[in-house]
Amino acid sequence: MRMNSPQIAFSLSMPLSTVTLELRRLGLNRLPRLEPRPPVIRYEHKAPGDMIHLDINKLGRIDGVGHRIHGDRSRLQRGAGWEYLHVCVDDHSRLAYTELLPDEKATTATCFLLRAAD
Repeated sequence: MRMNSPQIAFSLSMPLSTVTLELRRLGLNRLPRLEPRPPVIRYEHKAPGDMIHLDINKLGRIDGVGHRIHGDRSRLQRGAGWEYLHVCVDDHSRLAYTELLPDEKATTATCFLLRAAD
């Protein structure tokens, strides 16, 4: 039977503050610490290429110093913009393949997937 701090203090005829401090010292003051952790369920496909994970990360491209350094907000930075890191990870082998591409359009992503599969 599980008891909370006030029940323990009452049954032992001890002050609640003493019981609470002792439970905290033992690491038993939180319910999740009393419950056993559930096992981690991991999956892995049987053969390479059965499942792959695709992701596209948008990265800001910075070219030169900004207005915080030179103090002039009117100067525009040429070449600044976005680049897209396309990532493919095989579920079985955890082998990763990446490419830095100029956009995230469907044709670009499809071509990347074909190159990753090769």
